[in-house]
Amino acid sequence: MTRPRLSLAFVLVAVAALWDSRPRVPEPTTPAELLVGRWRCVHRDPPLPPGFYHEMSFSRTGEYLSGGPPGLSRQNTVWRYRLNGSVLDFTYDEATERAMMLDSRNHSWSVILSVTRDRLVIAEYTTSGDASISIYERFAGSHR
Repeated sequence: MTRPRLSLAFVLVAVAALWDSRPRVPEPTTPAELLVGRWRCVHRDPPLPPGFYHEMSFSRTGEYLSGGPPGLSRQNTVWRYRLNGSVLDFTYDEATERAMMLDSRNHSWSVILSVTRDRLVIAEYTTSGDASISIYERFAGSHR
């Protein structure tokens, strides 16, 4: 009777050890890894205009997709981004670059204040002295 109990105990320990040794996918830990995904603005100071929303996504390959309501923003425009420390450097298409050169208020830079699995806080500064802070939450839906 002792022998079957010891065998069963040994089998249970062996199964538990094998179960625990399966490969694990590492959790994202760096800001660059945590940034990848889809984000929706849930709060902004100063507030967004009525009826306006902002969604964006960042890919592992450096693509940045931005979207907002039709008629109020460029829909699903794909740009490039690079994370330089906590500063987000964006590369825009030629038409956007030209428009930004004509309107100095659009010269801005974005700084990640914090990023976790579920929340992204970005401060945006302009050359004219304006500043805003936006809070984004991760979401699984697609851009509108």
